[in-house]
Amino acid sequence: MKSDINIIKSRRHKIISSILKDSQNQLFYKKMDTLLVKKYFDNAFELTQTENILRVETSDLSQKDVFEILDNFFASVNNKTILKTRHLYEIVKLSNISEKKLKRFLPQDKLERLFTYLEFVSHETYMISQDFLILRIYQNFAAKNLFNDIKCDSMQKSLLNKMCYFPYQREIRDNENTFLCWIDIVLYSLLNKKITAEDLVLLIKKILNLTQHTVYLYWKILNSVSYLLLQQEHSAHPVLRKYKTEIEKTIQNKYLYVHVTPEELRNLLFSTLTRQNAFKEDFYYLFDLIAIMGQTTNENRLFCLKICDYLLFNNRKRALFNHRFIRKYFIDILCSLLNKFDNDEVCTAELRLLIKILHTDSFFCFDRARILNLIIMVLNGIYLSERPLSYYNFYKYCDIVDFVMEENPDILLSDVEKRICGENNISDKVRKRFILCQQMEKI
Repeated sequence: MKSDINIIKSRRHKIISSILKDSQNQLFYKKMDTLLVKKYFDNAFELTQTENILRVETSDLSQKDVFEILDNFFASVNNKTILKTRHLYEIVKLSNISEKKLKRFLPQDKLERLFTYLEFVSHETYMISQDFLILRIYQNFAAKNLFNDIKCDSMQKSLLNKMCYFPYQREIRDNENTFLCWIDIVLYSLLNKKITAEDLVLLIKKILNLTQHTVYLYWKILNSVSYLLLQQEHSAHPVLRKYKTEIEKTIQNKYLYVHVTPEELRNLLFSTLTRQNAFKEDFYYLFDLIAIMGQTTNENRLFCLKICDYLLFNNRKRALFNHRFIRKYFIDILCSLLNKFDNDEVCTAELRLLIKILHTDSFFCFDRARILNLIIMVLNGIYLSERPLSYYNFYKYCDIVDFVMEENPDILLSDVEKRICGENNISDKVRKRFILCQQMEKI
Protein backbone atom coordinates (compact mmCIF):
# COMPACT_ATOMS: atom_id res chain seq x y z
CA MET A 1 0.00 0.00 0.00
CA LYS A 2 2.84 2.37 0.85
CA SER A 3 4.42 1.82 -2.58
CA ASP A 4 1.06 2.60 -4.23
CA ILE A 5 0.82 5.86 -2.29
CA ASN A 6 4.35 6.80 -3.37
CA ILE A 7 3.46 6.10 -7.00
CA ILE A 8 0.36 8.31 -6.70
CA LYS A 9 2.40 11.11 -5.12
CA SER A 10 5.05 10.84 -7.83
CA ARG A 11 2.45 11.09 -10.59
CA ARG A 12 0.79 14.11 -9.02
CA HIS A 13 4.13 15.82 -8.51
CA LYS A 14 4.81 15.37 -12.24
CA ILE A 15 1.49 17.02 -13.06
CA ILE A 16 2.45 20.08 -11.02
CA SER A 17 5.94 20.13 -12.57
CA SER A 18 4.49 20.16 -16.09
CA ILE A 19 2.22 23.10 -15.18
CA LEU A 20 5.13 25.03 -13.67
CA LYS A 21 7.31 24.35 -16.69
CA ASP A 22 4.47 25.53 -18.94
CA SER A 23 5.98 24.76 -22.34
CA GLN A 24 2.77 26.05 -23.99
CA ASN A 25 3.43 29.63 -22.86
CA GLN A 26 7.17 29.83 -23.57
CA LEU A 27 6.56 31.47 -26.96
CA PHE A 28 4.34 34.11 -25.29
CA TYR A 29 7.02 34.78 -22.65
CA LYS A 30 9.69 35.23 -25.33
CA LYS A 31 7.49 37.60 -27.31
CA MET A 32 6.75 39.68 -24.21
CA ASP A 33 10.44 39.72 -23.19
CA THR A 34 11.35 41.00 -26.65
CA LEU A 35 8.79 43.81 -26.39
CA LEU A 36 10.00 44.61 -22.88
CA VAL A 37 13.60 44.96 -24.06
CA LYS A 38 12.40 47.19 -26.90
CA LYS A 39 10.65 49.39 -24.34
CA TYR A 40 13.93 49.74 -22.41
CA PHE A 41 15.67 50.93 -25.59
CA ASP A 42 12.77 53.29 -26.40
CA ASN A 43 13.06 54.80 -22.91
CA ALA A 44 16.79 55.33 -23.39
CA PHE A 45 16.17 56.96 -26.78
CA GLU A 46 13.48 59.27 -25.38
CA LEU A 47 15.85 60.30 -22.59
CA THR A 48 18.37 61.50 -25.17
CA GLN A 49 15.72 63.33 -27.22
CA THR A 50 13.81 65.11 -24.45
CA GLU A 51 14.90 67.38 -21.65
CA ASN A 52 14.82 65.59 -18.35
CA ILE A 53 14.77 68.52 -15.92
CA LEU A 54 15.53 66.29 -12.94
CA ARG A 55 18.88 65.05 -14.26
CA VAL A 56 21.95 66.44 -12.53
CA GLU A 57 25.62 66.51 -13.56
CA THR A 58 24.99 65.06 -17.02
CA SER A 59 25.77 68.08 -19.17
CA ASP A 60 29.06 68.45 -21.05
CA LEU A 61 28.59 72.16 -21.78
CA SER A 62 31.72 74.25 -22.18
CA GLN A 63 32.22 77.75 -20.75
CA LYS A 64 31.55 79.17 -24.21
CA ASP A 65 28.24 77.27 -24.32
CA VAL A 66 27.30 78.59 -20.87
CA PHE A 67 27.96 82.21 -21.88
CA GLU A 68 25.99 81.72 -25.12
CA ILE A 69 23.00 80.31 -23.18
CA LEU A 70 23.09 83.25 -20.75
CA ASP A 71 23.42 85.87 -23.50
CA ASN A 72 20.49 84.38 -25.44
CA PHE A 73 18.40 84.28 -22.27
CA PHE A 74 19.19 87.90 -21.34
CA ALA A 75 18.44 89.05 -24.91
CA SER A 76 15.09 87.23 -25.07
CA VAL A 77 14.04 88.74 -21.73
CA ASN A 78 15.02 92.22 -22.92
CA ASN A 79 13.08 91.91 -26.17
CA LYS A 80 10.16 90.19 -24.37
CA THR A 81 10.28 86.97 -26.38
CA ILE A 82 11.42 84.72 -23.50
CA LEU A 83 8.04 83.01 -23.14
CA LYS A 84 7.94 82.21 -26.86
CA THR A 85 11.39 80.63 -27.04
CA ARG A 86 13.20 77.67 -25.47
CA HIS A 87 15.79 79.80 -23.67
CA LEU A 88 14.20 79.10 -20.27
CA TYR A 89 14.70 75.37 -20.93
CA GLU A 90 18.32 76.10 -21.72
CA ILE A 91 18.75 77.71 -18.29
CA VAL A 92 17.34 74.53 -16.73
CA LYS A 93 19.96 72.58 -18.65
CA LEU A 94 22.64 74.98 -17.44
CA SER A 95 21.49 74.64 -13.81
CA ASN A 96 22.01 70.87 -14.06
CA ILE A 97 25.76 71.26 -14.59
CA SER A 98 27.87 70.03 -11.69
CA GLU A 99 28.65 72.45 -8.87
CA LYS A 100 32.36 72.35 -9.63
CA LYS A 101 31.86 73.33 -13.27
CA LEU A 102 29.36 76.06 -12.49
CA LYS A 103 31.68 77.69 -9.97
CA ARG A 104 34.43 77.68 -12.59
CA PHE A 105 32.29 78.82 -15.53
CA LEU A 106 29.82 81.26 -13.98
CA PRO A 107 31.10 84.58 -12.58
CA GLN A 108 29.21 85.96 -9.60
CA ASP A 109 28.05 89.05 -11.49
CA LYS A 110 26.50 86.88 -14.23
CA LEU A 111 24.83 84.71 -11.61
CA GLU A 112 23.32 87.72 -9.84
CA ARG A 113 22.12 89.10 -13.15
CA LEU A 114 20.58 85.74 -14.01
CA PHE A 115 18.58 85.67 -10.76
CA THR A 116 17.41 89.25 -11.31
CA TYR A 117 16.16 88.34 -14.77
CA LEU A 118 14.51 85.13 -13.51
CA GLU A 119 12.63 87.10 -10.87
CA PHE A 120 11.44 89.50 -13.58
CA VAL A 121 10.32 86.62 -15.82
CA SER A 122 8.39 85.04 -12.95
CA HIS A 123 6.24 88.19 -12.82
CA GLU A 124 5.41 87.82 -16.52
CA THR A 125 4.59 84.11 -16.72
CA TYR A 126 1.00 83.03 -17.35
CA MET A 127 1.34 79.23 -17.43
CA ILE A 128 2.22 77.06 -14.46
CA SER A 129 4.67 75.03 -16.57
CA GLN A 130 6.79 78.17 -16.99
CA ASP A 131 6.92 78.79 -13.25
CA PHE A 132 7.80 75.16 -12.56
CA LEU A 133 10.81 75.61 -14.85
CA ILE A 134 11.90 78.70 -12.90
CA LEU A 135 11.34 76.92 -9.59
CA ARG A 136 13.46 74.01 -10.80
CA ILE A 137 16.25 76.42 -11.69
CA TYR A 138 16.08 77.99 -8.22
CA GLN A 139 16.18 74.55 -6.57
CA ASN A 140 19.13 73.40 -8.68
CA PHE A 141 21.20 76.48 -7.86
CA ALA A 142 20.21 76.36 -4.18
CA ALA A 143 21.39 72.76 -3.96
CA LYS A 144 24.82 73.84 -5.28
CA ASN A 145 25.22 76.75 -2.82
CA LEU A 146 25.99 79.18 -5.65
CA PHE A 147 23.76 82.02 -4.56
CA ASN A 148 22.84 83.83 -1.38
CA ASP A 149 20.79 81.31 0.62
CA ILE A 150 18.46 83.89 2.14
CA LYS A 151 17.80 85.58 -1.20
CA CYS A 152 17.31 82.25 -3.02
CA ASP A 153 14.97 81.01 -0.28
CA SER A 154 12.95 84.21 -0.45
CA MET A 155 12.61 83.96 -4.26
CA GLN A 156 11.43 80.35 -4.05
CA LYS A 157 8.80 81.16 -1.43
CA SER A 158 7.59 84.18 -3.42
CA LEU A 159 7.24 82.12 -6.60
CA LEU A 160 5.49 79.26 -4.79
CA ASN A 161 3.05 81.73 -3.26
CA LYS A 162 2.23 83.01 -6.74
CA MET A 163 1.79 79.43 -8.00
CA CYS A 164 -0.77 78.74 -5.28
CA TYR A 165 -3.04 81.66 -6.14
CA PHE A 166 -2.35 82.94 -9.68
CA PRO A 167 -5.09 82.18 -12.27
CA TYR A 168 -2.95 80.37 -14.86
CA GLN A 169 -3.99 79.49 -18.39
CA ARG A 170 -4.73 75.83 -19.04
CA GLU A 171 -1.73 73.77 -20.20
CA ILE A 172 -1.71 72.83 -23.86
CA ARG A 173 0.77 69.96 -23.49
CA ASP A 174 -0.31 66.57 -22.19
CA ASN A 175 3.02 64.99 -21.21
CA GLU A 176 2.07 63.19 -18.01
CA ASN A 177 5.71 62.48 -17.16
CA THR A 178 6.19 66.24 -16.79
CA PHE A 179 3.18 66.46 -14.46
CA LEU A 180 4.66 63.65 -12.36
CA CYS A 181 7.85 65.71 -12.02
CA TRP A 182 5.78 68.66 -10.84
CA ILE A 183 4.32 66.55 -8.03
CA ASP A 184 7.88 65.66 -6.98
CA ILE A 185 8.86 69.33 -6.99
CA VAL A 186 5.86 70.25 -4.83
CA LEU A 187 6.65 67.42 -2.42
CA TYR A 188 10.30 68.54 -2.27
CA SER A 189 9.18 72.11 -1.52
CA LEU A 190 7.10 70.99 1.46
CA LEU A 191 9.85 68.75 2.83
CA ASN A 192 12.22 71.74 2.65
CA LYS A 193 9.71 73.99 4.42
CA LYS A 194 9.15 76.31 1.46
CA ILE A 195 5.38 75.72 1.56
CA THR A 196 2.81 74.44 4.06
CA ALA A 197 0.70 71.30 3.78
CA GLU A 198 -2.26 73.53 2.87
CA ASP A 199 -0.19 75.06 0.03
CA LEU A 200 0.75 71.58 -1.19
CA VAL A 201 -2.91 70.60 -1.51
CA LEU A 202 -3.67 73.90 -3.30
CA LEU A 203 -0.84 73.37 -5.78
CA ILE A 204 -1.76 69.77 -6.50
CA LYS A 205 -5.38 70.71 -7.12
CA LYS A 206 -4.18 73.44 -9.47
CA ILE A 207 -2.05 70.94 -11.41
CA LEU A 208 -5.06 68.65 -11.76
CA ASN A 209 -7.30 71.49 -12.94
CA LEU A 210 -4.81 72.77 -15.51
CA THR A 211 -3.76 69.49 -17.13
CA GLN A 212 -5.12 66.62 -19.19
CA HIS A 213 -4.07 63.47 -17.34
CA THR A 214 -4.97 59.87 -16.54
CA VAL A 215 -5.84 58.11 -13.29
CA TYR A 216 -2.13 57.36 -12.91
CA LEU A 217 -1.45 60.96 -11.84
CA TYR A 218 -3.87 60.47 -8.93
CA TRP A 219 -1.92 57.37 -7.89
CA LYS A 220 1.27 59.45 -7.94
CA ILE A 221 -0.40 62.06 -5.74
CA LEU A 222 -1.69 59.39 -3.37
CA ASN A 223 1.82 57.96 -3.10
CA SER A 224 3.24 61.41 -2.29
CA VAL A 225 0.63 62.21 0.35
CA SER A 226 1.00 58.73 1.88
CA TYR A 227 4.76 59.30 2.06
CA LEU A 228 4.23 62.59 3.91
CA LEU A 229 1.89 60.94 6.40
CA LEU A 230 4.67 58.47 7.21
CA GLN A 231 6.89 61.37 8.30
CA GLN A 232 6.62 62.20 12.00
CA GLU A 233 6.25 65.90 11.31
CA HIS A 234 3.20 65.42 9.06
CA SER A 235 1.74 62.12 10.30
CA ALA A 236 -1.23 63.67 12.10
CA HIS A 237 -1.88 66.60 9.76
CA PRO A 238 -5.68 66.81 9.26
CA VAL A 239 -5.46 68.50 5.83
CA LEU A 240 -3.22 65.76 4.44
CA ARG A 241 -5.34 62.98 5.94
CA LYS A 242 -8.51 64.51 4.52
CA TYR A 243 -6.90 64.98 1.09
CA LYS A 244 -5.68 61.38 1.04
CA THR A 245 -9.25 60.17 1.57
CA GLU A 246 -10.44 62.56 -1.15
CA ILE A 247 -7.88 61.24 -3.65
CA GLU A 248 -8.78 57.62 -2.86
CA LYS A 249 -12.46 58.36 -3.57
CA THR A 250 -11.54 60.18 -6.77
CA ILE A 251 -9.54 57.19 -8.03
CA GLN A 252 -12.47 54.89 -7.26
CA ASN A 253 -14.89 57.14 -9.15
CA LYS A 254 -12.55 57.60 -12.12
CA TYR A 255 -12.45 53.85 -12.68
CA LEU A 256 -16.19 53.84 -13.39
CA TYR A 257 -15.48 55.54 -16.73
CA VAL A 258 -12.27 53.80 -17.73
CA HIS A 259 -12.20 51.70 -20.89
CA VAL A 260 -9.01 49.71 -21.41
CA THR A 261 -7.83 48.03 -24.63
CA PRO A 262 -5.34 45.11 -24.72
CA GLU A 263 -2.78 47.39 -26.36
CA GLU A 264 -3.11 50.02 -23.64
CA LEU A 265 -2.80 47.40 -20.91
CA ARG A 266 0.27 45.87 -22.54
CA ASN A 267 1.90 49.29 -22.89
CA LEU A 268 1.18 50.09 -19.25
CA LEU A 269 2.67 46.75 -18.21
CA PHE A 270 5.92 47.52 -20.05
CA SER A 271 6.01 51.12 -18.79
CA THR A 272 5.63 49.88 -15.21
CA LEU A 273 8.25 47.15 -15.49
CA THR A 274 10.79 49.48 -17.09
CA ARG A 275 10.46 52.26 -14.53
CA GLN A 276 13.78 52.82 -12.80
CA ASN A 277 12.11 53.38 -9.43
CA ALA A 278 8.59 51.96 -9.58
CA PHE A 279 6.43 52.61 -6.50
CA LYS A 280 3.80 50.22 -5.23
CA GLU A 281 1.17 52.65 -6.58
CA ASP A 282 2.53 52.06 -10.10
CA PHE A 283 1.61 48.41 -9.69
CA TYR A 284 -1.72 49.27 -8.03
CA TYR A 285 -2.68 51.24 -11.14
CA LEU A 286 -1.64 48.37 -13.41
CA PHE A 287 -3.55 45.81 -11.32
CA ASP A 288 -6.66 48.02 -11.22
CA LEU A 289 -6.74 48.24 -15.01
CA ILE A 290 -6.25 44.47 -15.24
CA ALA A 291 -9.32 44.04 -12.99
CA ILE A 292 -11.39 46.53 -15.01
CA MET A 293 -10.55 44.91 -18.34
CA GLY A 294 -10.89 41.38 -16.97
CA GLN A 295 -14.49 41.98 -15.96
CA THR A 296 -15.70 42.70 -19.50
CA THR A 297 -15.52 39.63 -21.80
CA ASN A 298 -14.13 36.09 -21.60
CA GLU A 299 -11.57 37.01 -24.25
CA ASN A 300 -10.38 39.99 -22.22
CA ARG A 301 -10.32 37.92 -19.02
CA LEU A 302 -8.08 35.37 -20.76
CA PHE A 303 -5.75 38.16 -21.89
CA CYS A 304 -5.60 39.58 -18.34
CA LEU A 305 -4.80 36.14 -16.95
CA LYS A 306 -1.93 35.89 -19.45
CA ILE A 307 -0.67 39.28 -18.30
CA CYS A 308 -0.79 38.05 -14.69
CA ASP A 309 1.03 34.91 -15.78
CA TYR A 310 3.77 37.01 -17.40
CA LEU A 311 4.11 39.10 -14.23
CA LEU A 312 4.62 35.87 -12.32
CA PHE A 313 7.21 34.77 -14.90
CA ASN A 314 8.92 38.15 -14.60
CA ASN A 315 8.90 37.83 -10.82
CA ARG A 316 11.64 35.17 -11.09
CA LYS A 317 14.09 37.86 -12.22
CA ARG A 318 12.77 40.86 -10.31
CA ALA A 319 11.19 39.47 -7.13
CA LEU A 320 8.27 41.88 -7.60
CA PHE A 321 6.08 40.06 -5.14
CA ASN A 322 8.58 40.14 -2.31
CA HIS A 323 6.99 43.52 -1.59
CA ARG A 324 4.08 42.56 0.65
CA PHE A 325 1.77 45.40 -0.42
CA ILE A 326 2.24 44.60 -4.12
CA ARG A 327 1.74 40.90 -3.39
CA LYS A 328 -1.45 41.51 -1.39
CA TYR A 329 -2.92 43.86 -4.00
CA PHE A 330 -2.17 41.33 -6.75
CA ILE A 331 -4.05 38.59 -4.89
CA ASP A 332 -6.96 40.95 -4.16
CA ILE A 333 -7.25 41.87 -7.84
CA LEU A 334 -6.99 38.22 -8.89
CA CYS A 335 -9.94 37.41 -6.60
CA SER A 336 -12.03 39.97 -8.47
CA LEU A 337 -11.10 38.33 -11.79
CA LEU A 338 -12.16 34.82 -10.82
CA ASN A 339 -15.70 33.78 -11.66
CA LYS A 340 -17.05 30.42 -10.54
CA PHE A 341 -18.99 29.97 -13.77
CA ASP A 342 -16.37 30.87 -16.39
CA ASN A 343 -16.05 28.65 -19.45
CA ASP A 344 -13.59 25.75 -19.64
CA GLU A 345 -10.78 27.71 -21.29
CA VAL A 346 -10.90 30.52 -18.73
CA CYS A 347 -11.24 28.15 -15.77
CA THR A 348 -8.22 26.15 -16.94
CA ALA A 349 -6.18 29.36 -17.26
CA GLU A 350 -7.30 30.41 -13.76
CA LEU A 351 -6.38 27.06 -12.21
CA ARG A 352 -2.97 26.90 -13.89
CA LEU A 353 -2.18 30.47 -12.79
CA LEU A 354 -3.25 29.78 -9.20
CA ILE A 355 -1.08 26.66 -9.07
CA LYS A 356 1.92 28.67 -10.30
CA ILE A 357 1.21 31.35 -7.70
CA LEU A 358 0.95 28.70 -5.00
CA HIS A 359 4.42 27.45 -5.95
CA THR A 360 5.99 30.93 -5.90
CA ASP A 361 8.01 31.34 -2.71
CA SER A 362 6.63 34.66 -1.47
CA PHE A 363 3.01 33.60 -2.03
CA PHE A 364 3.62 30.12 -0.63
CA CYS A 365 5.04 31.55 2.59
CA PHE A 366 2.24 34.02 3.28
CA ASP A 367 -0.84 33.22 1.17
CA ARG A 368 -0.99 29.46 0.50
CA ALA A 369 -4.23 28.83 2.40
CA ARG A 370 -5.95 31.72 0.59
CA ILE A 371 -4.71 30.52 -2.81
CA LEU A 372 -5.81 26.96 -2.12
CA ASN A 373 -9.25 28.30 -1.20
CA LEU A 374 -9.40 30.09 -4.56
CA ILE A 375 -8.51 26.86 -6.39
CA ILE A 376 -11.29 25.05 -4.52
CA MET A 377 -13.73 27.84 -5.40
CA VAL A 378 -12.97 27.49 -9.13
CA LEU A 379 -13.30 23.70 -8.92
CA ASN A 380 -16.66 24.11 -7.20
CA GLY A 381 -17.84 26.32 -10.07
CA ILE A 382 -16.75 23.75 -12.63
CA TYR A 383 -18.45 20.91 -10.71
CA LEU A 384 -21.76 22.79 -10.40
CA SER A 385 -21.79 23.82 -14.06
CA GLU A 386 -23.49 21.73 -16.72
CA ARG A 387 -20.22 21.07 -18.53
CA PRO A 388 -19.03 17.43 -18.69
CA LEU A 389 -16.21 16.75 -16.24
CA SER A 390 -12.98 15.23 -17.51
CA TYR A 391 -9.51 14.52 -16.21
CA TYR A 392 -8.12 17.52 -18.09
CA ASN A 393 -10.65 20.16 -17.03
CA PHE A 394 -11.38 18.99 -13.48
CA TYR A 395 -10.06 15.76 -11.95
CA LYS A 396 -6.34 16.39 -12.33
CA TYR A 397 -6.75 19.64 -10.39
CA CYS A 398 -8.49 17.68 -7.62
CA ASP A 399 -5.39 15.45 -7.62
CA ILE A 400 -3.20 18.52 -7.22
CA VAL A 401 -5.27 19.86 -4.29
CA ASP A 402 -5.02 16.42 -2.65
CA PHE A 403 -1.23 16.36 -3.13
CA VAL A 404 -0.76 19.92 -1.78
CA MET A 405 -2.91 19.18 1.27
CA GLU A 406 -0.91 16.03 2.01
CA GLU A 407 2.43 17.79 1.57
CA ASN A 408 1.39 20.76 3.72
CA PRO A 409 -0.55 19.45 6.72
CA ASP A 410 -0.28 22.89 8.36
CA ILE A 411 -2.84 24.21 5.83
CA LEU A 412 -5.93 23.69 7.93
CA LEU A 413 -8.73 23.20 5.42
CA SER A 414 -11.45 20.72 6.30
CA ASP A 415 -14.17 19.02 4.22
CA VAL A 416 -12.46 19.84 0.91
CA GLU A 417 -14.59 17.29 -0.99
CA LYS A 418 -17.77 18.87 0.37
CA ARG A 419 -16.58 22.34 -0.55
CA ILE A 420 -15.90 21.24 -4.12
CA CYS A 421 -19.06 19.20 -4.66
CA GLY A 422 -21.56 20.48 -2.12
CA GLU A 423 -22.72 18.99 1.18
CA ASN A 424 -24.88 16.19 -0.26
CA ASN A 425 -23.48 15.95 -3.77
CA ILE A 426 -20.10 14.20 -3.42
CA SER A 427 -19.53 11.69 -6.22
CA ASP A 428 -17.38 8.58 -5.86
CA LYS A 429 -15.11 9.85 -8.64
CA VAL A 430 -14.29 12.97 -6.65
CA ARG A 431 -13.90 11.05 -3.39
CA LYS A 432 -11.33 8.75 -5.01
CA ARG A 433 -9.21 11.74 -5.97
CA PHE A 434 -8.52 12.58 -2.32
CA ILE A 435 -6.83 9.33 -1.40
CA LEU A 436 -3.79 11.05 0.12
CA CYS A 437 -5.93 13.21 2.42
CA GLN A 438 -7.90 10.12 3.44
CA GLN A 439 -4.63 8.35 4.31
CA MET A 440 -3.66 11.33 6.49
CA GLU A 441 -6.94 11.16 8.35
CA LYS A 442 -6.33 7.49 9.15
CA ILE A 443 -2.92 8.34 10.58
